[in-house]
Amino acid sequence: VILCGGAINSPQLLLLSGIGPADELREIGVDVVHDLPGVGKNLQDHLGASVRCEIAPGLTYFDLSEEQRAKAQRDYAADRSGPLGTNMFEAGAFVRSDPREDMPGLQFFLVSPFRIDHPDAGTPDRPRMGQAFYVNRPNSRGQVSLQSADPLDRPAIDPNYLSDPDDIRALTFAVRWARELLHTTAFKPVFRAEFQPGEAVQNDRGIEDFIRQTASTTWHPVGTCKMGTDEMAVVDPTLRVRGVDGLRVVDASIMPTLVGGNTNAPTIMIAEKGTDMIRAG
Repeated sequence: VILCGGAINSPQLLLLSGIGPADELREIGVDVVHDLPGVGKNLQDHLGASVRCEIAPGLTYFDLSEEQRAKAQRDYAADRSGPLGTNMFEAGAFVRSDPREDMPGLQFFLVSPFRIDHPDAGTPDRPRMGQAFYVNRPNSRGQVSLQSADPLDRPAIDPNYLSDPDDIRALTFAVRWARELLHTTAFKPVFRAEFQPGEAVQNDRGIEDFIRQTASTTWHPVGTCKMGTDEMAVVDPTLRVRGVDGLRVVDASIMPTLVGGNTNAPTIMIAEKGTDMIRAG
């Protein structure tokens, strides 16, 4: 059996099948098949926030005339060109949040004004852009567990974001770095005004409050069926579920730690390598 449910559904299915922390399973009425304490633990994700600003008119789809929008739609339909041809992420960068870091601790994206991060962001009402960012290798760890033995119940997902103080420190630095970028000579011709978090928010406490109110997942959950040889490992180095015959997990849940960047390509690599392992027997 090859389980590929992802970092949320793979541990959920294992738990429902009686594979997981024995005490927790008994507590909700699931018969224990195999006591494996790491199932559902070690949840990691990239928590993202944004600095948003108003920019000069005429640079985005937002303030095109109806005639210009019609042309943009035709261009995109014809050959994917024009203002609608953007992939929304106009540029990116990896940035150190601390000079002592061996590798950049933050990833940045310059995003088009279509991006809505949280309810308070509202709909676009002016030409604008955002600088989105997240901590590449967060220290915070959460978990996925069951609410009941009913397979139709949603799992309980506790990402435990920002439980490690270094994560909020890095994101606070990211806000300040993004602001510095907006006030460079290169941005001067297009930058008009910052409106989130806003010029009134300057001290660390205010920036932290803004991050806690507006930050959201970037859909990179991993780690809940981690690969390894320690007591909390769920799969071994060949992706076999430890202590269970004929069962493998092949998806992002097997990552012991979150990669410093997007998870799409690494997950494809896991699938390719998993295929080789399965063929090898």
